Amino acid sequence: RLAWDSVKQQLLLGSKLGGRGAYLCRQQSCLVQAIERNALSRALRTALPEGAFVDLLRSWSVKGDASSAENG
Repeated sequence: RLAWDSVKQQLLLGSKLGGRGAYLCRQQSCLVQAIERNALSRALRTALPEGAFVDLLRSWSVKGDASSAENG
């Protein structure tokens, strides 16, 4: 689950975060597609700055690659 922290101005990953959130599969390709389609901004009902995705993409690629290897 992803949530936008308006105080820290960053996307957070975690299932117990408060506020509006969006669920997304753990593959990096899903995250990239959601960014390209502006789906996260719509789901979170806020305009997300482009820099919000940089750290998330880095951490997602590490976690996503590990889960992809387990499933494939």
